[in-house]
Amino acid sequence: MATELRHNPFFRARLKLATSTIILPICGAILFYFIDNPYLYISVAICIAIIAYFISLFALRQIRNFMRSQKRFIADVSHELRTPISIIKTNSEIALLNEANTPPEITEILKSTVSEIDRMSKMLKNLLNLAQYDKETHELPMHSINPGEILSRITENMRPLALKSGITLAAENHAPHTHIRGNTTAIEELITNLLTNAIKFTKSGGTITSSITLDHKEKIVTLFVQDTGIGIPADKITRVFEPFFKYEYPAIGNRQKGIGLGLAIVREIVKLHHGTIAIESASNKGTRVTVRFPTI
Repeated sequence: MATELRHNPFFRARLKLATSTIILPICGAILFYFIDNPYLYISVAICIAIIAYFISLFALRQIRNFMRSQKRFIADVSHELRTPISIIKTNSEIALLNEANTPPEITEILKSTVSEIDRMSKMLKNLLNLAQYDKETHELPMHSINPGEILSRITENMRPLALKSGITLAAENHAPHTHIRGNTTAIEELITNLLTNAIKFTKSGGTITSSITLDHKEKIVTLFVQDTGIGIPADKITRVFEPFFKYEYPAIGNRQKGIGLGLAIVREIVKLHHGTIAIESASNKGTRVTVRFPTI
């Protein structure tokens, strides 16, 4: 285990970062105790600060390169898996066309296979999107778009899903003529992910309200998505934007758990649009997501 860690580039980079941010300041404190000459101490402290700066810079560059390589690997693997998965799904669906002459147990296996393939396809799509929205590797085509119109359209598209779960879905557009510079597909995915999350964590009988408002003075358009769901524990809120982060929550009906990419994708989209995102939540008290974008 120790040998594997020593040869892990991410671990080595983190170790260098820890050295520059923890160990070197401790050394400086020790020197301060033993050195009586203030001028000598200042000179040594400056040297330690310079060394710490360059070690940190080098370590952060290694971490950034490691994460970029990891994202590229995930995107490549996801792309390569799409074709064989599509073939398996097509073959399974063709076999189901002859359902009348297929034994019931085989039919159930084929239906289960198609369902799992759909789930895996969605997971691969999210992995590819996460890599696509990485600001360092991709630039989205931007143009003038109306976020209020997109919100209304996505809400109507998702209303049947909400009704199926016994949830009331409402949208309010208080800035019908406001535009931002953005990418339509990305903003559609952002709103879809936020509403999907809200539906997934809201019990039957609950409500989800989204709205668009405009601050004329600050020239900021704000998207709110608020639900009456199970909420997020206070100690988990800071981690919900991490890729693949999931926490154990009470099961709500037969809704499937995701793989923890929805909010990570949302965060990348927000960054690409020079916006900000914040989450307010508490266990069993619902969640409120606030996204702000500069207007044109």
